[in-house]
Amino acid sequence: MYCLHRVAFFISGTRSYSLTALVGDNVHLPCGDAETVDWLYQSSPDEKGRFIIFAGNLMHSDFESRLNISGSTLIINKVLKDDSGVYTCIKDAGVGARYRVVLIVQGKETS
Repeated sequence: MYCLHRVAFFISGTRSYSLTALVGDNVHLPCGDAETVDWLYQSSPDEKGRFIIFAGNLMHSDFESRLNISGSTLIINKVLKDDSGVYTCIKDAGVGARYRVVLIVQGKETS
């Protein structure tokens, strides 16, 4: 994982941070040590979140071959500029802590 920039901040009780990566990097988005983790994705903060991982299952085909989960860590292989956005981890079926990651992907994509 290559991380250009990481900044921690808080949004209404949610543990949050910003992560900047380069196109093509493998990005690891941690979510503590929960057994049950769901992940939501928003391409912008104003967009309604949609599940990409729910109950351990991939729910969003845009990430199909590049998305993995290891424990509660979301791994996005070979990130694209379109992967930029807000990723929210919800622990223990919504009753646990939330972690929000703002991912910014920089650089040019090669065809």
